[in-house]
Amino acid sequence: MLTFFLILLLSFSASAEVIQLKDIGWIYGPNGLTAIRGGGNPIRELLLDNYVASHVAQSSSGSCKYGWWSEVLGVSYARDHGLDGTGVKVLVIDSGVDDNVLQEALGRKIDYHFNAAYEVYKDLCLGNLTINGIEYCYIDKYKLDSWRTEYVAIPLSPVDEIGHGTAVAATVLSVAPNVTLYSAKVNIDLIDIDDRGNVYIIQSLLDPLAIHWALAKAVYGPDGVPNTNDDVDVVNMSLGGVIYPLPSYLSVINLGDELLAWYIFKQPISENSNRVLFVASAGNSGDRVVSIPAIVEEVVGVSALEYYNGEWKLASFSTTGLGVDFASLGSGLYLPVPKDSLIARLITDGCGTEGNYTKWVRLDGTSFSSPLVAGIAALWKQYTNAEGNELFKILANHAMDVLSSGKDLESGYGVPIAPFYEPPNSSQVSSSVPSTPLAVFLYPLLRSIRNYMIRKIR
Repeated sequence: MLTFFLILLLSFSASAEVIQLKDIGWIYGPNGLTAIRGGGNPIRELLLDNYVASHVAQSSSGSCKYGWWSEVLGVSYARDHGLDGTGVKVLVIDSGVDDNVLQEALGRKIDYHFNAAYEVYKDLCLGNLTINGIEYCYIDKYKLDSWRTEYVAIPLSPVDEIGHGTAVAATVLSVAPNVTLYSAKVNIDLIDIDDRGNVYIIQSLLDPLAIHWALAKAVYGPDGVPNTNDDVDVVNMSLGGVIYPLPSYLSVINLGDELLAWYIFKQPISENSNRVLFVASAGNSGDRVVSIPAIVEEVVGVSALEYYNGEWKLASFSTTGLGVDFASLGSGLYLPVPKDSLIARLITDGCGTEGNYTKWVRLDGTSFSSPLVAGIAALWKQYTNAEGNELFKILANHAMDVLSSGKDLESGYGVPIAPFYEPPNSSQVSSSVPSTPLAVFLYPLLRSIRNYMIRKIR
C-alpha cells in the first residue's frame, strides 16, 4: 500500500493501544492515525515520524544576530525604496505563533490568529483540561492501563507549544517586517496523564483536516469572505509529507492515499493559485523525493542552502528533486522561540539569549528557507502588485543562480532576491516560467506513478 507520511513537529513516543476517535473518522493505534469511513474501513494511515523540524544548532553555524541573512538577500535595497511588506497579507500555516515572544523580540504581534484544528473539531469537545497553564478541549480519551489515560486534545487558544510556528513567523518578518501576518494553528496533541494528574507524554501532530481548513478558509482572511481586502496574498507552509510504496517496490498503488492528499492540498490550492502564492518547504530528509505540498504543481517548493564566507552550497539535510522551484538560506538562522517550547528545551546554543518569554537559538531546515522566500515574495507583491502565478514568475526572473547554471533540481531557479538588489558575481535567471497545471482528475494517478518510479530507481 501507499502510506502518506505527514512530518510531525513533535513526537516522543506512540502508545501501543488503540483509541477510537468517535464520529470524526480517525483511529489512533500502534501504527499511528488511521482515517476511516463509516463502518471503520481504513482509507489511509498517518504514521508517526519521530522528527523535529529543526536541527541542533552548531556553534559555528550562522551568526548570533537576528536578520544577518537580510543583506545576503538584498533586503536593505528594498528598504531604501520604502518596501517593507506594508499592505501584503501573509498566512503562516504551522504550530501557532506566540504573540508574547514576537512582541518581546520584534516589537509586534500577529494580526490575526486562526485556530484551525479547534475550528474543525470544536463541536466534538467532550470536556476541558488545563495542562501547564494551557486550556484544552479534548475530543476523546482512553484508559491506556491502570494508571494512565490518554486525551486527544486541542488548545483553546492558538499557543505555540513547539516553537516552530513562532520561529517561522519571525523568519518572514526578518525580510518583510510590516506585512499583515496571519497564523493558522493546525496541530492537535495526544496527552498521557497518570492517575496522580501528572503529564506523562505529550505528542503534537499535524492534523490533515486542519491543514485543509486553513487552505480553504483562512486564505480569505478574518472575514472569511472571498475577494475582500483582507484576503491572503502569500501562504507559507513549513510542513509536509511524502508518499512511499510500502513494504516493497511491488506494492499495490492505492489511489485512496493520493485522493486524500489531493483533497487536503491540491483542491484548495488549485482554486486560489491565480491570486495567492503558496510556498512550502521541500523537506529535510536529504533525498530526492520532495514533500507534499511542495511537490504540488501550483506550490513553490523551497530547498535549503548554506552561506559561508561568500559561498553558497546545498545544505546536507535538504531534500531536492522534482518540485524544487527555489532555494534560500536554511542554515544558522538566529530566531526567537517561546522559552518553554519544545525547540527551546531541545536546543542548546552557545550564543543563545533569553528574555521573559523568549529564547533565541540558531535553527536549520527548509522550514526556514521557505518563509524567507515568502517574505521576499511579499516585498515583490508590494512593489508590483502581482498575484499568484505572476508573482512566481517575477521571483524566478529575479533569483540568484548560485549552484548549477539555469534551473536545477537542487535550487530550482535560484535564490529569490529583494527588489532593486543587483547581486555581485551572480547571474540572474530571466527565462520564461510556463506553468501548466495537471488535470485535476489525473493528478492522483500521475502522482502515484511518479512516486512508484522514484522508489524503483532508488
